[in-house]
Amino acid sequence: MKKTLFFLLANLILSLVILGLKGKTMIGVEKTGMWYPADSTLLKKQIKDFIKASHTDPKDDIMALIAPHAGYIYSGENAAYSYAQINGKNYDRIIVVGPSHYHHLTNQIALPDSDEYKTVLGTIPLDTNIIDQLSKSSLFIKNNAPFLKEHSTDNQIPFLQETARNFKLIPMIMGQFSADKIIEVANLLKKVIDHKTLIVISSDFTHYGSNFGFTPFKHDIAKNLKNLNENSILPIKNLDAKAFLRHVETTQDTICGAMPISLLLHLLPANAKTNVLKYSTSADKTGDTETVVSYFSLSFEGKWNADKETTMNFTDNEKKDLLKLSRLILETFIKTKKVPSEKDAQITITKPMKQMAGGFVTLHIGKELRGCIGEINPTRSVLEVVKNRTISAATQDPRFGPVDPSELNKIKIEISILTPPQKINSYEEFEVGKHGIILEKNGRSAVFLPQVAPEQGWDRSTTLNYLAQKAGLPMDAWREKANFSVFEAIVFSEK
Repeated sequence: MKKTLFFLLANLILSLVILGLKGKTMIGVEKTGMWYPADSTLLKKQIKDFIKASHTDPKDDIMALIAPHAGYIYSGENAAYSYAQINGKNYDRIIVVGPSHYHHLTNQIALPDSDEYKTVLGTIPLDTNIIDQLSKSSLFIKNNAPFLKEHSTDNQIPFLQETARNFKLIPMIMGQFSADKIIEVANLLKKVIDHKTLIVISSDFTHYGSNFGFTPFKHDIAKNLKNLNENSILPIKNLDAKAFLRHVETTQDTICGAMPISLLLHLLPANAKTNVLKYSTSADKTGDTETVVSYFSLSFEGKWNADKETTMNFTDNEKKDLLKLSRLILETFIKTKKVPSEKDAQITITKPMKQMAGGFVTLHIGKELRGCIGEINPTRSVLEVVKNRTISAATQDPRFGPVDPSELNKIKIEISILTPPQKINSYEEFEVGKHGIILEKNGRSAVFLPQVAPEQGWDRSTTLNYLAQKAGLPMDAWREKANFSVFEAIVFSEK
């Protein structure tokens, strides 16, 4: 009876704590002082000393960090290498993603159900608008309970309070995820991330020793551990989410933040620069080589949604002028083999027309394709692409003979201006109707423009079947060991 009353009372108290947090202040972990000093003055000094000892200067365009989350006496010096790079920098929001050590979550991420997050250094406003937006998906759940004990997220926050400026916080506790669900989460987060967002991934690396159930080697532990850790870092440096998870699965490497790291690798743009800042282990502090945890600090430079920033917009008049130029070139070249100039077309040349971009010119007669030639990478101006690819589509498409003068009145011209291609980690990131897609495998490649699949009524699998066939591969070759890039397009045509 006493035990029953005790558990009922304990559950009631916990419920009241959680309800009291909602809409007010959310305390971090229940027991302060376990992982870092509970005294604010001592904590501030400790972090300041760690930052100073790193001898690392702040950098512009830091978009993400990976930092360890052990007790500060073990990994605080290491973590400081990451945080020194954002010291004094302003962010609108900072997303901290840590693994769940104490709360069972499957294909779900816990979000706080509160307005503020509190540590011994003070309170931070939460970005409740984004939290509300994300929580509409079943992949996210508002629940304060996981945060009451979780140190993976909480240990990062004092560092942020002492280095970053003027930000709202979104802490996330991530459970175990299937690979396809990680991609779904990444696609949701891409919609709320902008150039003033910082993502912090909280993870220790290999946990070695019988206490962790991981002893793949018994001799030369420090050397073998470092080799294992270097192998885990390589796919991270290459921004290869699939290779990273493959490393974890094949080696059983005990990286507690494997899920958050994989999520980050799905989020980062292909041109992000990886900086490996610091490697250390708990043995550096304890001298114990039988039970060792390894730590890395990394930063990532670049801009979120850089591909969106480079998307060009064209006014209706600019589109009409580009089509007018293409039409004049098509008719003049087919009739006379001469290439008229922009001046001959009497068009107004604008800044968007001078920008570098990939592009395609497509010719149709009725609903039938008559020619389509283009270039993916932005190596010359839109004007040059339209001029050159109009001639190519009319005379060099190997599927058709050259356009005959008698066909000119029947042809309708379509122009597609492309955003720079971005590598993706999985074909599941390809969105039909939004993306054009490039497949590369075994030295072969093929591309479909964004409008191809919707015009044919294809779903993702059917599109990829025909794309593989176009590349001269078996229709199911896209399912394994293929590389993909996607792009978007501004498409306009003659009426």
